Amino acid sequence: MNVVRLVGMVTAAMVLAACGSPRVKIDVRRGAVNAPAVEPRVEPLRPANARPYTVLGRTYYPMTDFEPYWEEGIASWYGREFHGRPTASGEPYDMFTLTAAHKILPIPSYARVTNLANGRQVVVRVNDRGPFVEGRVIDLSYAAAEALGFANQGTARVRVELLLPDEIAAMQKGAGRPKAAAETAPTVEMASTATPLRVVARPQARDAAGAAAPGPVAEGAVAVDAATTAETGATDALFYLQLGAFAQTENAENFASHLRVQLPNLPVRLLSAGALVRVVAGPFRDATLAQLAADQVVAFLGGTPLVVSARALGAHP
Repeated sequence: MNVVRLVGMVTAAMVLAACGSPRVKIDVRRGAVNAPAVEPRVEPLRPANARPYTVLGRTYYPMTDFEPYWEEGIASWYGREFHGRPTASGEPYDMFTLTAAHKILPIPSYARVTNLANGRQVVVRVNDRGPFVEGRVIDLSYAAAEALGFANQGTARVRVELLLPDEIAAMQKGAGRPKAAAETAPTVEMASTATPLRVVARPQARDAAGAAAPGPVAEGAVAVDAATTAETGATDALFYLQLGAFAQTENAENFASHLRVQLPNLPVRLLSAGALVRVVAGPFRDATLAQLAADQVVAFLGGTPLVVSARALGAHP
């Protein structure tokens, strides 16, 4: 297919699908502005959300206990496209409640978010993972973004503070906010095992009987269907983008669901290999097309998607 056309289609899809965009029409009549305040409590942490996971070439190590944590950076929000979809906690996302997605904070937990531009604060319940767009530290629900006064702008610079058990206990007793908890806490660095983008050697031909039907893609057939593969014997020319790797299938499915909304023209699917479930896009007819798609993913989300051969992945879609 025409390479320029492919790049144009992928770019357009990414621009139109950007989450947190003020273009999304929201029905505020449902009372998002008056969303009930969150009542923090200490809840058992979900083991499935405490395991390390890899997204776009970076490995994240979620917190497995409560300890002082704060950070400052850019917040975004996600709305109607994700409303009702499962979060990393398994709960459905409700854009009209005060919730948030964070890369490493415990799930579930509670955090105080302050808009540094206007001083507004809101307490949110962390029940999802993300955002995986370069430079963003937290994804808020529409209700939380509205409460902080940046729903129309799409993003804002914020301070995020994890609420610790003693502070939550004090809040439940009506004692207000204890002094000192987060102001002097060091910023926690997120560990990274980013690897450079590389192209793996092409695989030998293999049976295509186990290949799943490709997801919907733009005209021009970026994905390769099983019939074409069997007919041409072109399995040695298939490549994928590896976008994430998870120990838990439900976490992989959650990330894939987000990607399908953000990048609707990429054929995102899951591949199981060994102990990991990988989130991939493809297959692509050759490494050049895979590389072009990888460049567009980087431009939109950042990170380091990995171009790999079908044989190297060692799994059937």
